[in-house]
This record gives sequence, C-alpha cells and structure tokens, in this order.
Amino acid sequence: MTSQVSDKELNRQFRCLGQTISMHSMLRDRYERWAVFVNLLLLASSVVFCATSFAHSYISQRFGVPEQIVADVLGVAAIAAFFAVLATMVLDWKGRAARHDEAAKILTTALAVFRGARGGDGWAGCERQVLSQAYWDAMKGVAPIPDRCFTKLKIKHLRKVAVSKMSDILPGCPLFLIRFLVFYRSISHLRNRPARIQDEKDVDVDSEPDSPDGTVPRSEGDRDSSGICGGD
Repeated sequence: MTSQVSDKELNRQFRCLGQTISMHSMLRDRYERWAVFVNLLLLASSVVFCATSFAHSYISQRFGVPEQIVADVLGVAAIAAFFAVLATMVLDWKGRAARHDEAAKILTTALAVFRGARGGDGWAGCERQVLSQAYWDAMKGVAPIPDRCFTKLKIKHLRKVAVSKMSDILPGCPLFLIRFLVFYRSISHLRNRPARIQDEKDVDVDSEPDSPDGTVPRSEGDRDSSGICGGD
C-alpha cells in the first residue's frame, strides 16, 4: 500500500464496498430461503410419516386407498425426511446465511466510515490511508464471494441500482414496467454501441442513490487476485 491513496482508488473502494454488501445480502437471503425450504420439507415429511405409521389401516379403509400405496407414501416420507436431515447437516445453509449476514454488517460499518469522511469536495482533507486500511481490513475479514456467483450477483446489483434510480424519477410507474424500461435501455445501449464498453469514467459516483443497504453501482472493474473488487 502506498502512503498516498488516490481519489480514483478511494472511489473504487467506496463503490466496491457497496456492491459487495449487496452481494452478501443476496447470498444471505438465498441461503435462508433454502434453509426454510428444507425445514418445511422435513416438517411435512415428519407429519406424513407419523400419520401413515399409526393410522395407515384407517386411511386405507376411510379413503379406499390400497394399503400398498399408503405404505409407499410412508416410505417416500421417510426418505424425504432423511434427505432433509442430511441436506441440513452437509450443506449448512443456515451457517452460510449467518456468515454472509455477518459479512454484510462488517462491510456496512466500513462503508459508514467512507460516507462520514466523504464531503462535498470529495476526499479532500480526509485520512486517505486510514480509509483505505479500513477497506482492506473489512474485505479480508469476511467470507468470500464464490467465483461462480460473482458475475450474476454483480449484474443483479447493477440492475437493482438502475431500477432504484429510475423509480426516483418515475415513482408512480409500476415496478414491472420500470424493470422493462431498464432492460430495454440496456439492449438499446448495446445495439447502438456494439464495439464500445463503458468504463468507470461514465459513472458519476456523486449521483448514486442513498439506499438503506448502502448499495452503490460498480463499473466494469471486477476483482483483484484476492477475489476482491478491483480492476482499475
């Protein structure tokens, strides 16, 4: 790390913190949904297993279902319950969700430091080295973003920011229509500029919206060798 951190590097770190918070939040929500689904599967399988174990003869007579079918349902429920238990133990979706939630909290704290130091004239007068060190300490202390998920999560984050900006301009427009407009503008931009890819010079960091989770758009720079946003 150099003794003097440039404005460009601080802007990159500021944007990267916002993007990474958004990514961890998405992964946290995804793993929480999967954990809830497995728990519901285990609960439903247990209910079916108990009901068919103690009342399979009654169910067969009451609903005219052959006992063999009731026995098959009992077996399927037992297998489903066993699978749910194994999935919970091996995949540890609750643990993954907790790690990404903790990462989002740590990065949000670092982002708050950046926001507090950033004034109307940018980074002038702030402790640049302190800010940069806070960024690297936060990045090194959190769970990594899986490589296979990075690009998809980045696209979702940038799309969310674009939708948020357009909703500020068109607050009365239905959400599905705003999403369509963002999609249409992206396709039009690609069609009109097929050979040109915009870089960070086209991103005005001062115009980024203040969202509750601190999300701010990232540009074409991806990550450095340690798996952290970079590429400037």
